[in-house]
Amino acid sequence: MLKCKETSGKLSPRETRGRFTLIELLVVIAIISILASMLLPALGQVKQTTQKTQCLSNLKQVMLAGMQYAVDWEDYLYCGGSCWVSALAEKTGYLPAESSLALCPSLEPEKYVDKWQTYGGRLVSSTPTHLRNYVTYEDNNNLFLPLKKIRYPALYMQYGDAQEAGTKKQNCAVDISVSSRTIRFSMIHRGRCNLAFLDGHVEGMEGQDFLDSCKKEYILQQNVTIHYLDQFGIDRSKWFQKQ
Repeated sequence: MLKCKETSGKLSPRETRGRFTLIELLVVIAIISILASMLLPALGQVKQTTQKTQCLSNLKQVMLAGMQYAVDWEDYLYCGGSCWVSALAEKTGYLPAESSLALCPSLEPEKYVDKWQTYGGRLVSSTPTHLRNYVTYEDNNNLFLPLKKIRYPALYMQYGDAQEAGTKKQNCAVDISVSSRTIRFSMIHRGRCNLAFLDGHVEGMEGQDFLDSCKKEYILQQNVTIHYLDQFGIDRSKWFQKQ
């Protein structure tokens, strides 16, 4: 009779060759964790860059709509009482109604909810005092800024990233020069604010560049304190003297 060969219960080298030991498995897990920790911030930066680019594109469309509106209305641009979206989209169709073009993708609500939670637009109270003398009033909710009276259109931002202090939500009614207001242009893109200017161009600005641009129209005839929100949502301001 054939006898079965007794075995010791140990696996042969051939049998163990394809298996991980516990130490090897832990090493693999550690390497994967390290790679993930290195990759995730990079992916986050890619997302932020994409959102910033989309934001600039949206603002370009908004500003082009505003410029077309002004051309058709004898160089007058709507500047509040009510929300700017009413003038450019809901009432006139220069922008699609309820469109995400009116929002920054980096801030809540990210998709269109209502006309009040959109890019910020400067109200008449956020214009230099001497320019307000030329604002045309149709009624309390329809105020129009004469673009021909603005000396530095390439430095005069009209629309941009904005939020109310203490929140992470967009808000359309911006004031940059009244201390009691809390809705400001905001440096939400890693310390930069995307803005659309009255000459049609858009760009991202850091706080000091923002202040230097804002002051130009004001200091022609008045002292002014200009406000903005930093990347942490904190109100920052600087006083400028008439020159």
